[in-house]
Amino acid sequence: MTSRSAQQLRQASFAAEANQFDDDVIEDKRSQFDRLQQRLPQMYARVFPDRRAARTIVVIPSLTLNPAELAKIEGAHHYEERMLFLLMLLQLPRAKLIYVTSLPISPSVIDYFLHLLPGIPSIHARRRLTFFSCYDASPLPLAQKILDRPRLIGKIRDAIVDPDAAHISCFNSTRLERELAIRLGIPLYAANPELGHLGSKSGSRQVLAEAGVTTPDGVENLFHEHEIASCTRCHQIGGEGGVVGPALDAIAARKAEAYIRE
Repeated sequence: MTSRSAQQLRQASFAAEANQFDDDVIEDKRSQFDRLQQRLPQMYARVFPDRRAARTIVVIPSLTLNPAELAKIEGAHHYEERMLFLLMLLQLPRAKLIYVTSLPISPSVIDYFLHLLPGIPSIHARRRLTFFSCYDASPLPLAQKILDRPRLIGKIRDAIVDPDAAHISCFNSTRLERELAIRLGIPLYAANPELGHLGSKSGSRQVLAEAGVTTPDGVENLFHEHEIASCTRCHQIGGEGGVVGPALDAIAARKAEAYIRE
């Protein structure tokens, strides 16, 4: 793919996301999503412990990354098969599973997983398994492809037996998955995407610092090489770097957080 094509894909994705998450509606989206997520504790207490309880799991194995990055991965849509292990949930006798992909999965691959089910006839499990495909091999995230297809969303919604006993299982949680949860009317079995930064290395250090847990020496929120270089121009780490500012070795143990941030 040419750099021009990748740029066009990036711009198209960003434009679509901007339309869906305009500042005027973002607060309403948050409220809708929060209301959906409040169902999860009830499901966890009522449905999850009971092996015979009816439930629907909607699997969205979207590798939700920047389209320009996805375009670099040959056969990226095959990564959507990595969540086929969730077919093992069909050993629960009243569980229904809905699996959505960019392109149809080979029947032989599906049969392979179904034959791994312990003590469950594959024909019985197959009746409770529904696959939907976008028939779209473009390097856009699967979640975006689904959002672009209202009729497909309608089919998925119609296949859900009871929304109060259903949830989405996803590969990663972003604003696209959150929007899909809102449109399907079922919660997302994942962290709120607005907390996603806490799962990064910098975010994890922030959480640990707030909890009073020491971490190895380091600096947070560095995204580019020039930012790293700018730190070492003034500070030393391991005896290397500038002498304008204090050395950063063991600074977390020597100084308070406010001092370090300043």
